[in-house]
Amino acid sequence: MGYYTNYSLTLDADQETYDRVVARVAEVSDYSHPFDESIKWYYWEANMRKVSLEFPGLRMTVEGEGEESGDIWVAYILDGKVHKAKAKIQLPDFDPTQLV
Repeated sequence: MGYYTNYSLTLDADQETYDRVVARVAEVSDYSHPFDESIKWYYWEANMRKVSLEFPGLRMTVEGEGEESGDIWVAYILDGKVHKAKAKIQLPDFDPTQLV
């Protein structure tokens, strides 16, 4: 089985650079379309670190949404370094003025 996640990639770059990055990610990850389908990409972070080193100074943003409810995160990648943050779901406190 495995755990499926939808990944998306955003770059601060032109379309040609974006296409080169996606092609390189496809090579190192063994997924032909890693950002177009729900996949089991267990080594996404290591793969993205590697690709990031090949494009110095280019900030990459990878967003993920897993198959479990609330599994939403974003990772910022630059020069082989990664900062990953998970989404925090907050519900407002009870407010009786909102009752209709």
